[in-house]
Amino acid sequence: MKLGLYMATQWRQGADLAPELANLIEQVRVARASGLASLMVGQHFLSTPLQMFQAMPLLSRLAAEAQGMQIGPGLLLLPLLNPVIVAEECATLDWLAGGKAIIGLGLGYRKEEFDSIGVPFKERVPRFVEGVEVIRKLWRDDVVEHKGRFHTVSGVSASLKPQQKNLPIWMAGDVEAAVKRAAKLSDAWFPSPMVSEENVTKPDAAQRESDHAFPSVLPGGRGVLFTITAMGRADNAQVAVLDLRTGRREMLVRGGGQAEYIEPSTGSLLASVAGSARGGYLIYAAPGTLRAIRFDPVRLEVLGDPVTVVQDVLTKASGGANYAVSRPGTLVYIPGAAAETPIRSLVWVDRKGHEEPIATPLRAYGPPRLSPDGTRVATSIEDQGNIEVWIWDLARETLRRLTFSSGAPVGPTIAGMLHAGDTIVTHFRPALKAVGDHHCLG
Repeated sequence: MKLGLYMATQWRQGADLAPELANLIEQVRVARASGLASLMVGQHFLSTPLQMFQAMPLLSRLAAEAQGMQIGPGLLLLPLLNPVIVAEECATLDWLAGGKAIIGLGLGYRKEEFDSIGVPFKERVPRFVEGVEVIRKLWRDDVVEHKGRFHTVSGVSASLKPQQKNLPIWMAGDVEAAVKRAAKLSDAWFPSPMVSEENVTKPDAAQRESDHAFPSVLPGGRGVLFTITAMGRADNAQVAVLDLRTGRREMLVRGGGQAEYIEPSTGSLLASVAGSARGGYLIYAAPGTLRAIRFDPVRLEVLGDPVTVVQDVLTKASGGANYAVSRPGTLVYIPGAAAETPIRSLVWVDRKGHEEPIATPLRAYGPPRLSPDGTRVATSIEDQGNIEVWIWDLARETLRRLTFSSGAPVGPTIAGMLHAGDTIVTHFRPALKAVGDHHCLG
């Protein structure tokens, strides 16, 4: 994993920007000395009531202090800009940065910027897509021929090409269409801090899916591995893959999770255990073990049968295993065993034995008790050796902690629910004969 610095470049009106610029320069020096790998700044226009440096001139100044770091705008609002100017300015920045530039591109979202620059807001997506095409042609072709809806470049060449043969383009976006566009047109997706995986996948309640966890992007950004957790035990988990180009997802492995894609070198332990193959492998956690299976990263499909790579890996009650692996196959893990506490959800069961899922999260639930009015469920939950009583509100679908028994060796368990005042009676272990506090649900 590489860590970088995204710099704040906005200040209140009236602030003296001379010392602020000096601070930015010093931040870059410290970041470089500390081993940070990259530096990026943002772009906006008409940012009142804030002052803001424009990205490309600022990056040109900071490049002197950032030698050896990747550097670039994060991001340029391409629909508002001429792609010829963007292509040549970014190529120049790449030379100033010693062939270490990254170019982040985005659509923009502030309508006042589009109105003031004279670009129709509704044209931002087609302008963006065509702009990327023009930029790549200018960087690649000796003589550029392009006649599009918004831009015409005919029989000319760029003033200079980037120092890098393939200057990386990163694309931003939060919605599903933007992520798919990034997968098709860019070298990397640039997510915002507010993005959640639900923008890419969504658990299917009809299939009793409770969550999608452990996302891992495959090489080239073609797809994303993730784990589907089911309403029930954690060993009902599945490893799946989402094809970012088509939006389709496929189940790869049942009874496992937390998958990572690796390409072990010849002679490595993983290669000797799993065998030689084109492509690579998925390594994934199954209860108490790590397993590997051949995987085609182009077709996004598994090949053959899994083999056990490591026995006795410490596995949390949530199903997560304590391991990490590099792309070449270097593996670290904590020895141990699978958690003994079963992870499950709650269900209604009618007199005929038919089950209806309740939307409770996966936890180590103890025996549940239903309130007399049928609106709430009290249950114990074990977490890291502590057992506490929690209340699930059936109408609001909320889980609320009721007891906080930090002084108890293990925690409370539910003895029963009394009809008078919807009272829960708890007792504590190991002093099972001692009756604990009475907690009122109402």
